[in-house]
Amino acid sequence: MVRLLDNFDFSIAKEHLSLGRRGLQDRNWSSANGQFRNFMEALFIGICKKILPNIECKNSATAIRELGKTATPPFFSAELNETEYTGCKNPFVVGLWTRLHPQGSHPGLSDEDDATFRFHITVVFAYYLLNRLDERIKALY
Repeated sequence: MVRLLDNFDFSIAKEHLSLGRRGLQDRNWSSANGQFRNFMEALFIGICKKILPNIECKNSATAIRELGKTATPPFFSAELNETEYTGCKNPFVVGLWTRLHPQGSHPGLSDEDDATFRFHITVVFAYYLLNRLDERIKALY
């Protein structure tokens, strides 16, 4: 995954991931959680800027919306329930984003199991998205 982050010049996302991993190693669960959320936001924004360079994208809400509706074809898949569409009330990407900050990253609101879960789901989904982005870009050239 680090290779893909470097390949796309997603240095901000990469730094957040590194800080999150350090938070886990140091048993600082709230810090780790905050960094995993920041990592996903930086990743969503970075992907949005790669696919839709003419769209001003400064936050996760804009990135999620644009990647699900404006990109042609959409980057987030309705068929996989990743984005909103008629009949899908709980899209995965929005659910994941919400799960990454149910109470914020405040001290005492997390534990090892929760921080570890956030780390794993973040890394797995990020890797999946980075591979999807890589394939999409290769198809253009």
